[in-house]
Order: sequence, then structure tokens, then C-alpha cells
Amino acid sequence: MKRTLAEGTRKQHRVLLKKLIEYGKIERFRDLTPEAIKLFDEWLHRNPRFTRQSSIHGVHKRLKVYVGEAVLFDKLESNPYNKVKIARDDGEKNRKFLTKNELMLIR
Repeated sequence: MKRTLAEGTRKQHRVLLKKLIEYGKIERFRDLTPEAIKLFDEWLHRNPRFTRQSSIHGVHKRLKVYVGEAVLFDKLESNPYNKVKIARDDGEKNRKFLTKNELMLIR
């Protein structure tokens, strides 16, 4: 299926492909099981390029598009992501906000 994608989106899909190649354990749609997705997610968490959960979620978000089409075209019986929960963001717990005093020192 031909898609019209913005360059930024294309870049994000290339990141997904690169990470799948680096990981090396998911080569075909049949390799995509809930267990394989969890192992891939754990591998991504150990990857120094991804410092935020939102970046890891973005990789899964792109992969889900292809998984959905694989189900649609009978390359997969069911969507393995239906059995896996990937958090979107780690929220504000890891963010460092400036205190009021720190803000006052900026001039």
C-alpha cells in the first residue's frame, strides 16, 4: 500500500525499521507474539538512544500500524498488541521543573 507521509513521519518509520534490524529477533510477522513484543520493549528500554517512555511508545505506535495491516491481510491471525500494554509516557515524574527561587535567579 502506498502512503503519502511527511518527511518527519518517514524518518520515524525508518527508526522503527532500524531498531527491528538491530534487535534481530523479529524478522517476520509470525515472529510478533505478545512475548516477543514485551522482549522488544525491554530491549528498547535498555537502548541509550531512548531515554523517555514516549520515544519507546512511538516505536510501538509505528509498529502497530504494520501489525494492523498484517492482520487485515491475513499475515497474522490476531493483533498481539491486544495482549500487551505499552505505556505512552512516564509523565512528569522524571521531569525537573524549576522552583520559584530558581526562576527568580534567571535574568
